[in-house]
Amino acid sequence: SPAIGADGTLYVGSQDEKLYAFERDTTTPAAPTLALPADAAKTNDATPSLKWSDVADPSGVIYYLQVDDNADFSSPALSKTGLTSSDYTLASGEALPQGAYYWRVKARDGAGNESGWTASRSFSVDTTPPGVPTPVSPANGSVSSSATPVLDWSDVSDASGVSYRVQV
Repeated sequence: SPAIGADGTLYVGSQDEKLYAFERDTTTPAAPTLALPADAAKTNDATPSLKWSDVADPSGVIYYLQVDDNADFSSPALSKTGLTSSDYTLASGEALPQGAYYWRVKARDGAGNESGWTASRSFSVDTTPPGVPTPVSPANGSVSSSATPVLDWSDVSDASGVSYRVQV
């Protein structure tokens, strides 16, 4: 009949009268660490790449990934299981609409032990380009004797912020 040793090893006899030992793995793998995108990142890519640290376990590891527009993950926009690498790029059919999102990952080893979820991170998707600024001064075609003319244009706004690049 089977016996369990003090260390948790299961010993089983067989018909050939040999004794076989099995060790039960109850050790949970470490939780991954989220890498990219950084917390509160802004992107214009509706199919972002998500990256996290590798987790090592002798029995192998798969990952679970969730992306949600709710911080409590009550209705994930994306839920992936069985991922074998520590990164995932959303496919075009998984493109996220504009808005704020949260993401998290957990690991599961080959014995079925699961880490806890990572602390979540947030990112925003904004695929709408800002308006086009209008040149204000100097006026088109004007001539200036200044070696350092002042350039001015109309302001534009965008929820994700705006920066300008000037070409002369």
